[in-house]
Amino acid sequence: MTAKAVSRVRRQKKQWNFRKANWDNFSASTEKSIPIISRYGIPVDEAYSHFTRAISKTTHSTVLRRVRTMYVPCMDEDAHALWDEYEKSGDPDIADHLIESLDSTRRARWESQQLECYYYSIQ
Repeated sequence: MTAKAVSRVRRQKKQWNFRKANWDNFSASTEKSIPIISRYGIPVDEAYSHFTRAISKTTHSTVLRRVRTMYVPCMDEDAHALWDEYEKSGDPDIADHLIESLDSTRRARWESQQLECYYYSIQ
């Protein structure tokens, strides 16, 4: 029995993907925009507001955003169908059946891995 991994997309806010950011453009843009902010004749709160807006604008243009996917080990098509059904109905019996399905698939995978380890250890 093999389980096909199925990824699910979480329904949540986007997250910053700092690994794929264009840091050279970020630095250049902030170095241009920060000196433009007036330091004299305005309250500190207003100057801070201008600074945070400049950083935010630069960040939005140079740092990518993403929605992270949630990986569920051993989630095959049957478990995926149960998940969808549970999301629609909220029935706890379906949730129990889903957990049992995932547990049995995980157990089968664990047993096959143990047999492989045993097989290779006796050779």
